[in-house]
Amino acid sequence: MHGPILFLDFDGVVVTRKQADAAHRNFLCPDKVAMVKALCDRTGARVVISSTWRVSHDCRDALAAAGLGPTYLFDDWATPLDVDCDDDVSARGLEIAQHVQANKIDRYVILDDMPVLKSQAARHVQPDPTVGITQAQMDLAFVLITNPMDAAHA
Repeated sequence: MHGPILFLDFDGVVVTRKQADAAHRNFLCPDKVAMVKALCDRTGARVVISSTWRVSHDCRDALAAAGLGPTYLFDDWATPLDVDCDDDVSARGLEIAQHVQANKIDRYVILDDMPVLKSQAARHVQPDPTVGITQAQMDLAFVLITNPMDAAHA
């Protein structure tokens, strides 16, 4: 068995829409990444990248450059890409659900500025994409990731 998992989207969470509008698209906010790192340090969580950035071979390098090195990544560090569905919102949720099931994950939190599946709502922290993740939201993420899921939300 392994510890808790933090599913991490990049855009709107650790890259703000304000940055993207300013043409800093590939810039991960070090202060936002530091909050993710602090949550991992505090809970023993490992990161799984659910962001579309995962298709890029340098997404792990970008995280490391922003302060979240490879030891913070779960062994199966990215959600699957082969989920078939009708829309992007369902795709992200289905990718996470497939990863949870395949890896027998019993504690997780999702940091994503987009909606996820209804069954995942109780484990989802959704930042405003213009500002990214906040400390108050990271405090909520702590509560969610440290409490076991009931069968309805597994």
